[in-house]
Amino acid sequence: MAKLKVALIGAGLQGENHIKALREEERAEVVGIADKILPKAERLAAQVGARPYHDAAEMLKREEVDVAIIATPDPLHKEPFLVCAEAGVRAIVCEKPLATSLGDAEEMMEAAEKRGIMVFTHFENRFAKADMATKLIIREGLIGEPVYAEMALDDNISVPTMLWGERSREWASRSSPAYFLMSHTIDLVRWYFEPAEVKEVFAVKNESILGYAVDLYDALLIMSSGAKVRLKSEWVRQMDDLVEFRIYICGSEGGVFYNKRGGYKTSPGWKANLSPSIDFDRVRSVQRRLGEHGVKVSASISPNWSRMGEGWRASLEIG
Repeated sequence: MAKLKVALIGAGLQGENHIKALREEERAEVVGIADKILPKAERLAAQVGARPYHDAAEMLKREEVDVAIIATPDPLHKEPFLVCAEAGVRAIVCEKPLATSLGDAEEMMEAAEKRGIMVFTHFENRFAKADMATKLIIREGLIGEPVYAEMALDDNISVPTMLWGERSREWASRSSPAYFLMSHTIDLVRWYFEPAEVKEVFAVKNESILGYAVDLYDALLIMSSGAKVRLKSEWVRQMDDLVEFRIYICGSEGGVFYNKRGGYKTSPGWKANLSPSIDFDRVRSVQRRLGEHGVKVSASISPNWSRMGEGWRASLEIG
């Protein structure tokens, strides 16, 4: 079978991650890498035997491209996206967020739809093993009906001040914790709880620390199912770690506790306390199904403290 010919636009941190993954993908061949800073494109291109370019439009004229990956900073997706659409590539994989304004997103999608181009916004958490386990636990009703959830995804203050070098201040001012961070948690909420959708949103922000960009957003989402979800994202944390990411989901009969990125004196981990009505045979069945997708979970039983220790309930745990 012929390999998919892939072109990358943006040779920064995320661009490096894409190249790392593509080096292990036998069905794809990287033919070109474009970046406004040519030495960055040259360095990545040398790793995969691709040709480096300073200009994305020039690359797409010279190379036969099936899939274009856009890994530029948040506010710089629109221009390369439209260039890819004009070139008629078969598919575009764009880093989240697709755009930083509704108008830009609509213009981009209209250009892609006009030419029949497939568009994928890159939300990699959907492919993380613990997130797949969370999705299955909720879908199968193993914690009852989702009632409440909390998700906090935060960055160290070095992200908006230093991550993009001398242009950090400019790019951070054109993005925000909502685009850079909360887009991940919003996607997880919609994915975890589908077919329920977000019905109402109440949110506040703070702008007193950086001065040139929003410091944090704190939001309450009301789902069409009635579930309430609190999302908080900030990129001004005065912490030692670069990222902290925590998730808690309260079901009517159980819950999921998920520390994705450990912070101070904590470590990553995932545990689901299941409904007491779930028998152990079904727990084993779920355990096997997750194992088929490469998700290894251990199963255990413990006293059911929701009923004063009377009876037992099962738990699943990763790590």
